[in-house]
Amino acid sequence: MTIDWQNQTADQIEALVNASNPVYGGAITYFRNAIVRVLEVSPATMADATILRPGSIVHASQIEGLFVLCSDYKFLKINIIRSQEAILSGNKLAALGIRQDEKFGLQNQNPSIKKSKIII
Repeated sequence: MTIDWQNQTADQIEALVNASNPVYGGAITYFRNAIVRVLEVSPATMADATILRPGSIVHASQIEGLFVLCSDYKFLKINIIRSQEAILSGNKLAALGIRQDEKFGLQNQNPSIKKSKIII
């Protein structure tokens, strides 16, 4: 139930998110060394982001929300995410300080960290 941003396409990630919610509490990913669960995404159209790596946040705005690049260079809008502390919309995450060029994914995973809080 873990998202592999480097290898899964936008369609595969959306299917995983849909399949894992609500039974498994969302699809798992990492952000700022914390486990978060993605509860809802939707396909999105954005400008070309070929210089970025999959899992990169390509746009973060309080109005438009949070958009992430997938391995097939298509985009997903993060609609709802759940951390240990809260359930938040992508728009709210952007308002709290999540920025473009930050990344989701296993590259943030530190084996010595079991659970940690998202510090915004």
